Amino acid sequence: MFAKIAILINKFINLTYTERFRSYFILLLSLTLLTFLLSSRNFLFHNIIDDGVSKINVIATEKIEVEDTEKTDAKKRYESLKVKPILRPIQDNINDTMSIKLGEILHSLKVVKESKDTPIEKRNKIKNIFNVKEDNYFTNTAVEYIYKSSDSVFARFAEETRDSLDKILKKGVTENDLLENKDLIVESNISNYFSRAQKLAMTLLIKKVLEPNMEEDKNATELAIQRET
Repeated sequence: MFAKIAILINKFINLTYTERFRSYFILLLSLTLLTFLLSSRNFLFHNIIDDGVSKINVIATEKIEVEDTEKTDAKKRYESLKVKPILRPIQDNINDTMSIKLGEILHSLKVVKESKDTPIEKRNKIKNIFNVKEDNYFTNTAVEYIYKSSDSVFARFAEETRDSLDKILKKGVTENDLLENKDLIVESNISNYFSRAQKLAMTLLIKKVLEPNMEEDKNATELAIQRET
């Protein structure tokens, strides 16, 4: 009997030296180790987590930052408001077009002033040039100033009106500017040293010809916003 046991042990020892046995042994050992690791993980998870909530404090080995997307978006919107829109000319000759139109109106006013029409006819023709029908203090004061001005005063008035228009155009105005603050834009570029009647006449004339000469360059503005945020 001991001889048989010795023979079996000897066969087993010989078997352990074969390549096939070592392959099976390594595979079996790997499966056993993997099973142990998975079981340990499941055991630890159930002992730490209860209904999705950790039972103990978990300390991270590295600093973790969580971004508040709402605050980040709000900050970006706030920063974008601080960036002024970048403007570009609507077209190359828009300023010249307005200056020419202003010159044509001034010439028409001068022709009316020098005509042999009656005072009433002259006043009505001046109103027609500005395309105004209503009778109010502001319109009537402006028309009266133009009608009664001497040749030298009218020539100076024409030059000062051109200068005020040029100031506005050099600063640049958009369509939105004129929709919201046309009166303020015109009045702020007329000298306070002029009489009220002259300022009203200049305002009436400039508003007649003033158009947007700038528009927002959306791509350039967006790049500027991105640099700020």
